[in-house]
Formats: sequence, C-alpha cells, structure tokens
Amino acid sequence: LLMRLSVMVLGNPARSSAARVAVRVLDLARAHGHALDTLFLYHNGTYAALNPRLPALSDWQRLASDGRLQCVVCRTAWQHCGNASAPPAPFRLGGLADWIAAVERSDRVLRFGTLDA
Repeated sequence: LLMRLSVMVLGNPARSSAARVAVRVLDLARAHGHALDTLFLYHNGTYAALNPRLPALSDWQRLASDGRLQCVVCRTAWQHCGNASAPPAPFRLGGLADWIAAVERSDRVLRFGTLDA
C-alpha cells in the first residue's frame, strides 16, 4: 500500500537529530515508492533552513527536486529568528494553513523533535 507522507520538524539541528532523522525517513519512504508531500519546519526546526552548510540543506534540495517534496518554513518562526529575507531554496515561507492542508492531503504525518526550548 503506497502512501503520501508529510513531516514536521520541531528540533533545533544544533541540539537535536530531528532534521537528520526526517531526511532519513523521507529518503526511505521515497525509495519504497511512497509520495512525499510536505516538510514543515516549525518552532526551533526553522534553524534547519538557516545554515546552508548544514548537510540537511542539500538533502532537502535533493528531496524537493527528486521527490517533489514541498519545503515550507513557518513565517512566524522565521521572523522570530530575526530573518527579514526569504529562506534559501528549496524552502518557502508559509504558515500553519500550509501544514493543515498537507495533513489533509497525506495518509501519514510524522513529527520529529519537541517544542522544548
């Protein structure tokens, strides 16, 4: 049974493996023929889009092009990090409405990380 999958990342990549685990799960899902829908970076997960040197950024770019993954960064969290510019590709700014739409389209939804500071 093939499924459509969306993922939310909450953990700061400096202190959490949430982004790395999300990449691995999405890679495995795609390799098994599942459709990738949305990656949503929320709360401290937003930091995963801030540092272009992070290995996960190239992984997100690959998944966005190969797997058609939509990469969305929460606009409020992005601004809270002090960013006025747009996030790097493949990310775009969005909001919880984007996440809710992804949840409705998806057969499975996963969350990595916590809302801890």
